[in-house]
Amino acid sequence: MTNLYDIPAGLVTGIEDSALAAQIIVAVILAIAFYNSVELVVLLFLTFKKYRGLYFWSLLVSTVLGVMPSVVGPVLHFYSLGPLLLALLISNLGFYAMVPVQSLVLYSRLHLLLRNERRLRQILYLILLTTAILLPPTTVTTYGSAFVGTAPWNAAYQVIERAQVTGFCLLELLLSALYIREAVHVLLAGDPALLRRRRESGETDGGGGGGGGSGGSGAGNVIYQLVAINFVIIALDVGLLVLEYVGLYYLQVALKSLVYSIKLKMEFAVLGRLITLTGRHAHREEPVARLDEPARVPDFVGGEYAAVDFTHPVRTSKPSMSSG
Repeated sequence: MTNLYDIPAGLVTGIEDSALAAQIIVAVILAIAFYNSVELVVLLFLTFKKYRGLYFWSLLVSTVLGVMPSVVGPVLHFYSLGPLLLALLISNLGFYAMVPVQSLVLYSRLHLLLRNERRLRQILYLILLTTAILLPPTTVTTYGSAFVGTAPWNAAYQVIERAQVTGFCLLELLLSALYIREAVHVLLAGDPALLRRRRESGETDGGGGGGGGSGGSGAGNVIYQLVAINFVIIALDVGLLVLEYVGLYYLQVALKSLVYSIKLKMEFAVLGRLITLTGRHAHREEPVARLDEPARVPDFVGGEYAAVDFTHPVRTSKPSMSSG
């Protein structure tokens, strides 16, 4: 635990004075995060047929304007490759697009399971309020600690930085917890529309004997996978929180970019399984379809991607042009 009145290690001088091993580790972490972000952009444009909707744009913004600058800024900063003012400016802009917009990604896919519009509106207001409260003081104290460097500025920065990391961590924990609760509710309580879709899917896919049973089992497997993915996301958030309170500034900054790039990639796994489970138009954020409406893949995703893991590109000989 560092002294609150000290300038965080790496905030001003970078990591040039750190051991060579630490410099290499940070470089590898940032390189992987940047690679993940490039792969994410490719996956986005390979996967989505129509570039619209909160889910698509929040993923794209969080990746291109979030993760990428959050890698470039620390590279300039930690290795003294550019002015500190420019490095911190790029890092802060990347942070604005990476962390709050990640919450919008989580929020946008809640529409697939949570159909209470009032509750969804409250969640959106909470995201906006958290962002408005936490971002401005974090930015001000970052520059104050870096360029003024007095004990009060350093203490203010460290307290507000920890409050900011804690606040966004709690926000994402809440969103993941709501998502897990709704997913488990679908599994245990049995949403008629969703279960009807799974039964139809089981019969259509030709699963041998007992189409209804295999459909139910398939829905259960999808739910378990979704819950597991969200628990991994929670674990990553908690890991960042621990690093912040331990006082490992430069490691926490580097790992944040990597963690958020991993979380965004996992969104493709979530998306694929949500499409399998719901078979509805996610980008329109509409209620779950009526029982008499035929199951279909959302029209912003190619049919060949309907039941696959979106963390990897899909091999297809020809794009399917058939509908339904």
